[in-house]
Amino acid sequence: MIDLQAVSADAHLEVPPWVWAERLPKEFRDRGPRHLMLPDGNDGWIMEGMTQPQPLSGVTVTGGKLYSEIKHGAYKHSDGLPGTGGPDQRVQEQQQDGIDAELLFYSAGAQIARNASRELALACVQTYNDYLSDYCSYDIDRLWGLAIIPLSGIDDAVAELRRVAHKPGIRGVQLLAYPDGGLQCSRTNDAFWEAAADEGVTVVGHHNWTRMRPPDIPVEIPNSGPHSERFAGLLTCDLDTPTMPIDTTMQMFLSGVFDRYPELRVLFAETHLGWLPFWLEQIDDRYERHHYWLDVNLPMLPSEYIRRFFRFTFLEDHVAVKLRHEIGIDVLCWSSDFPHSVGDWPYSWEVIERQFADVPDDERKKILALNTAEWMHVITPAEKERLAQEPAARRWNDVVLPRLARRGGSAPRELAGVR
Repeated sequence: MIDLQAVSADAHLEVPPWVWAERLPKEFRDRGPRHLMLPDGNDGWIMEGMTQPQPLSGVTVTGGKLYSEIKHGAYKHSDGLPGTGGPDQRVQEQQQDGIDAELLFYSAGAQIARNASRELALACVQTYNDYLSDYCSYDIDRLWGLAIIPLSGIDDAVAELRRVAHKPGIRGVQLLAYPDGGLQCSRTNDAFWEAAADEGVTVVGHHNWTRMRPPDIPVEIPNSGPHSERFAGLLTCDLDTPTMPIDTTMQMFLSGVFDRYPELRVLFAETHLGWLPFWLEQIDDRYERHHYWLDVNLPMLPSEYIRRFFRFTFLEDHVAVKLRHEIGIDVLCWSSDFPHSVGDWPYSWEVIERQFADVPDDERKKILALNTAEWMHVITPAEKERLAQEPAARRWNDVVLPRLARRGGSAPRELAGVR
């Protein structure tokens, strides 16, 4: 195991569509994801059940670009943009950013899992998960794969979890809805929670798995570009997105999931945490005020369920770092979101130092790396506590400063992530 000082709890694979054309069983290859050239000459993909092709989105592949270089539209996979290559390129990109490991989400997982044909959807999911295992096997210390779970019913969900649980490079499973394919935490899902606890597999959601953010607010902006109607949505700062897990976490602990399966672990990515101290305070207050007359009696306070069974990821969130003790040090998991547009590659350590300058080394190491490693069963809780007490070799000294010296100064002001 390499020395863990920075582990991204949220990063993404941008998978070329020909993966399925090469790997699906022959009877599904004409129906599964396949590559096509878009009218603008860039790459897109389509599969059975989709009404129109999807671009390989340039808005989500922005690593290293100036803010002014981020453009709406597709890209060419052959351009070899950061975050779109094979595992060898990915490891090099981690090293360039000073990152030791990443949890790898698949951005279009829900699109391949939602299909009118159960057989095709299941074949696409299994093909991706096998590809992911092969990809991460290039360097299982650095590449931590999150297998996706099919949406075709609880039996398929449990079977796929058990199939992938111990495949090389797989560190957890990503839900796209509740395991039975629905949006409610019914007892039908208990078979999945039991399997996850039994196999020691962490269950992960990107933002959430029961509700996605509403569409961008359309606003006509005078004297602006052709896609400016999306800008008002951007200026919401995704404040609806971080709090998405509230409904899910409440459904799970109120319905007794964690009382029945106390070994279960859940992580929600890209939620940020500045909002969490307020909610933790308020849910306990509401519970204590109202549980008597409503005759609701929980084995522990709502905030205790959150701190014990859930972890949340953030990027640059100075409020969360300042309020880390109110949240709980173990709850915070740093992430880079590479190669997406809210990330800071290859300047993650400049951003880290900006947030963590006054944070003690033991707390810094937990939040930046060890919390994620422990939660994903890479290290034990005892190892986390031991490693947190070891001297921290600041990457600012061995990664950031030499790079700045080679550049002749600090990063450009307009480079993504450098403020």
